Amino acid sequence: MTSSESQAAHADVESKIIASLERLSQVLRQLLRAETQAHRLSPIQMQFLIHLASHPPELCRVTHLAREFHITQPTVSDAVNTLINKGLVEKEPWPHDRRVSILRLTPAGRAVAEELADWADSLKPFLAEALSAEERVSLMVGLMKWIAALERGGIISSVRMCLTCRFFAVQPEPANRTPYYCHLLEQPLSADVLRLDCPEHERTPRKRKA
Repeated sequence: MTSSESQAAHADVESKIIASLERLSQVLRQLLRAETQAHRLSPIQMQFLIHLASHPPELCRVTHLAREFHITQPTVSDAVNTLINKGLVEKEPWPHDRRVSILRLTPAGRAVAEELADWADSLKPFLAEALSAEERVSLMVGLMKWIAALERGGIISSVRMCLTCRFFAVQPEPANRTPYYCHLLEQPLSADVLRLDCPEHERTPRKRKA
C-alpha cells in the first residue's frame, strides 16, 4: 500500500471499514489457498463441493452455480468436469425436468466436503477474543445490512438471507430479544438466528420507481 493509498484508507470511517475488510480478505485467501493445495483442488472447486454438500438439488445446477459464484457457465462446466473426473461429483437428471442435470456429491466427494467445511474455523477464537457476544451479533447484522444494500444497488446478485426475504419483518415493538419476525415460520426471531443462506428464501419484490 502506497503512502497516498494509506492516507485514503484512513480518511473516514467507511474507508477504514473497507480497508479492514481487504486485510481480512487477504487472510481468508491465504487460508483458502492452503486448504485447496492440501486437497489438490482449485478454490472454485472447493467452493463447489461445500455448496453441493449444503444445498438442495434445485440449487445444484450449473446455471445456478454460475449465478451464485458470478462466473460464466463454461467456467463452471470446466470445474465440474474436473470434479467428476476426480470421482467427487456426478450428474443425474433433475426429477422435475429430465432435460436438466443436477450435480450431487459421490461418497468420496461428501467426505472431502466435510473436511473442507471448517476451513476458516481457525479465525473464530480471534473473534471471540476481540468482541463480546453482543458485539459479534451487531457486527453480523451490520454486515448483512451492507450485503442487502449491495444487492439493492446491483453490485452483487441475489442472496438468500433473511434481510432480503419477503417473509422477513422488523417488529415495531420487539419483545425481549426478538426484534425480527418470520412470516413463513410464524415466529419471532432474535438477531443471532438470522440466516445468510436460507433454502426457503423468497426475494422481496423490488419497488417500482415512479
